[in-house]
Amino acid sequence: MFIGAGGYYALGVGGKQNYYDVNGYRQTSKINFGKESELTRSGWRLVFEFGAYFRENYVGHFFYDMGLMNILPDATTTNYNRVVGFKLAWYF
Repeated sequence: MFIGAGGYYALGVGGKQNYYDVNGYRQTSKINFGKESELTRSGWRLVFEFGAYFRENYVGHFFYDMGLMNILPDATTTNYNRVVGFKLAWYF
């Protein structure tokens, strides 16, 4: 078994976002970073995890990942990324 904690610097390279407009229609748009964008390109993050190694080549762990910087700098509210997840890996 193991536990872990640490920080890292994340850098956005691109992607797409899906959302529903006011009429309920699903919309997709490309994420653009920079001065014309609503999203910041980078930020500092913290991650906490615990898990276990089992069998010969398997590991599974739960994690909580939290952003430390506001991702929508031009908005009137502050917004941070938070992720809770589980990973299962097989090493060959």
